[in-house]
Amino acid sequence: MTCETCNAKFSYFKVLKSFWLGYQDIKCDHCDSTYEHKLSNRVLGGLLVMISIFISFMVFEDKPVLVPIIGFILMSIVLSLLLPFIMKFRRLE
Repeated sequence: MTCETCNAKFSYFKVLKSFWLGYQDIKCDHCDSTYEHKLSNRVLGGLLVMISIFISFMVFEDKPVLVPIIGFILMSIVLSLLLPFIMKFRRLE
């Protein structure tokens, strides 16, 4: 993601941290512009959880209860690592 004001790039980890900490706003280090998550990011986050739960319990349905839960956690982490590449932000005025 790039700042609309000064064209500075936000780091992958800054965007990921913003997602993991509950969709926190991102502030540009160069020009102090602030960006918020669009609604689509929240929908993607919800879908990520729903898909992870569905797949982990379908794949591990005949295993002990702890196995699908661990599968869900691992799958959620892996899928969330891909989200910063498709997240969209809106600059706050």
